[in-house]
Amino acid sequence: MTDCRALPRQRELAYESNPDIRITAARDRLLGERSTARGIMRDYCFKLRLWLFLAALGMCGSCPALGLAQDNSANDIHRIDFRNFVYRPTCLQWEDPDKAEAIRVKNGSFKHEGKNDDYVSFDVTNVVYGDLNGDGLDEAVVLTNCNTGGTGQFDEGFLYSMRNGKPVMLLRIHGGDRASGGIRSVRIESGLLMIERLGRRLGQALGAEYIDTTAYRLSAKRLLQVGRPVRRSFRGERKARRIEFERGKTSATVTGTTSGADFYVLRARADQTMTVRITSKLDNARFEVIVGDYTAAYRATEWSAKLDYRDDYYIVVVSTKGNADYSLEVAVH
Repeated sequence: MTDCRALPRQRELAYESNPDIRITAARDRLLGERSTARGIMRDYCFKLRLWLFLAALGMCGSCPALGLAQDNSANDIHRIDFRNFVYRPTCLQWEDPDKAEAIRVKNGSFKHEGKNDDYVSFDVTNVVYGDLNGDGLDEAVVLTNCNTGGTGQFDEGFLYSMRNGKPVMLLRIHGGDRASGGIRSVRIESGLLMIERLGRRLGQALGAEYIDTTAYRLSAKRLLQVGRPVRRSFRGERKARRIEFERGKTSATVTGTTSGADFYVLRARADQTMTVRITSKLDNARFEVIVGDYTAAYRATEWSAKLDYRDDYYIVVVSTKGNADYSLEVAVH
């Protein structure tokens, strides 16, 4: 009976004493390595050809699964400085915006004052990033405001994606004039573009009464609406609880639970400094600060500013997901 435990040692002794065996083993090992290398190369070439085929069809979302990692640094839209960029605002050519005069903003602003009421003020108010088409790369939504010398303040959004290392405008997001359909904000959640628009029942541009939030899905160069708009009171005047400080104190803390929005209001004077903070057990509560039609803070957890007006300041606590148990601290000095 052969002792199997002795076989490894016997092979070692034969290998050491017989040079032919060493040569044969080395040759077999080399051939095996070459065969493995050829197999790896064939597999890689197949994947490369498949990647090129899918890329030509615009289907290369499957490429990471093939083990062909893409170098996305050239297509990182975050490297584009949209506050020093060229735009063609609709406010300069209502009939055909794509033929509007191109203007370049510097540090987020452009202003031109000429003769015969030739006036343009154009500002980038916000840039929001997120993946809207599921390719793993962010798109950018640039919010802007335009005034051409009258009382109108017209909002417009520009949605950009990266193609071959360059930003490409996919579409415009048409806005309105403040309370008359103006874009209050945009955000990207779970691959959907959420647009908040201000509204007033009588349609005037001042005195916003509600916010309509509409969800959209990006399909090629179109936005497809998902579901119906959700309406919320803008300031919640009828629901707002007034915050009052105890005698001798300059701050107060309120607690609550909401799955939608809770409204608070307090009176403050010009040149005072207001500070607002919110905490929540699940980090799912944020607040907004609103005075008149102006949103001073949007979905923040902490905010502080010197006040310009003597007025009622509304604080709206919103839940970002589910029920939010929160503690809201407000101080005025």
